[in-house]
Amino acid sequence: MLHYPSLRSRTIITSLYALCVTGLTYILFPAYFTANPKFLLAGGLWFLTVGFMVAQAGVITWLPLLNKRLKWYSRGPMIAAIMHVPLILWAHNILTDMLASHTLTAGWPTGLLFIIGYLIGMGMDVLATYYGGEGPVTLLADQYKTDKK
Repeated sequence: MLHYPSLRSRTIITSLYALCVTGLTYILFPAYFTANPKFLLAGGLWFLTVGFMVAQAGVITWLPLLNKRLKWYSRGPMIAAIMHVPLILWAHNILTDMLASHTLTAGWPTGLLFIIGYLIGMGMDVLATYYGGEGPVTLLADQYKTDKK
């Protein structure tokens, strides 16, 4: 953690990461998204929602059922993978067409998007934990004074 922990910085970092993932998706599949620009907007909003959920989950690190702390390397990926299940179920036909339209991803099963969601969530939580901190201390960040005089 480079500075004081903050929920605001966790949210900004995961949102920027989500926008980068959306931009990378547009770069990989330009022909598909120029034909369906609404799907690009929907995908960007989906990744922003996943990013917000990962940022918020970085505050709640305690599992009362297991009486243990949930580590960063399982918290973010788990949330993103679970969020990708409805995406795969609702947009199966669209995602299958999108994967078939690109030469690198032709023949990939749609279930592989579950693993991609897991990796995206891990990247979000790694950056958010490193730069924004984790745990309940992130809620108290507004009480710290940032200017040291």
